[in-house]
Parts: sequence; C-alpha cells; structure tokens
Amino acid sequence: MTNNIAFVLTNVSNPLYQNFSVDTLPDFLKDAPQFLLDNPIPLQRKYLRLKDIPKMKKRRAEMHETVKTSEENALEMVVEAFNWLGRLERQPTTEIERLYEKSQNIVINTTGALAPQMKSS
Repeated sequence: MTNNIAFVLTNVSNPLYQNFSVDTLPDFLKDAPQFLLDNPIPLQRKYLRLKDIPKMKKRRAEMHETVKTSEENALEMVVEAFNWLGRLERQPTTEIERLYEKSQNIVINTTGALAPQMKSS
C-alpha cells in the first residue's frame, strides 16, 4: 500500500523553492514520488492585469513567456502524476478501512489514558 502514496506539493515551481523536507518523513515514505505543482492561474490573472499598464509594456513579452512556461510545466506535472496513478496496483479498501479504524482506536485510547493525567496537572 505504501507504493500508492505520493506527495503533491503546490505553489512550488521547482525543488529550489520547496520547503518540504523528506527527512521529516518516516523511512518507508522517503522514496515516495513528489509532484511539484505551481498553479499557473494566478500568474495568468496577474499578467492580464499588468500587461496593458504603460510602464509594463516593455516587459510584456517576458511576462507572457513566464506564464506560458508555468502553464506548460503544470500540464507536464499533471500528466506525470496521472501516468503514475495509471501504473498503480489496486488496493482493496477494506484493508485501508481496517487500518483507519485501528488508528482511530489508538487515538481514542491514548486520549482516554492521558485525560486523567491532564486533569490532575
């Protein structure tokens, strides 16, 4: 089941801007795929607002190229993510439900065990 886990990091144009550290993950997730998705829509909106401002006209081509590159990168990342999804092995949901219930019971039991200690402090 861990082979079916990936991370989608948004508002990250490339790994240099990534604030997420793989070191914070448990060992079994450190090799999980990471998809960096920088949403091009806000760039496009800002470009449309700025492109006709007189002092920005000289930079219009550069801004347009930035938006176009951002759109292409986002599309490539979405295609890459869907290709990865298409290669995954199906997992029965009954096992996922069992693990979820088990984790919930752990949380409930831990909370119940800690509650008396918290009242006495």
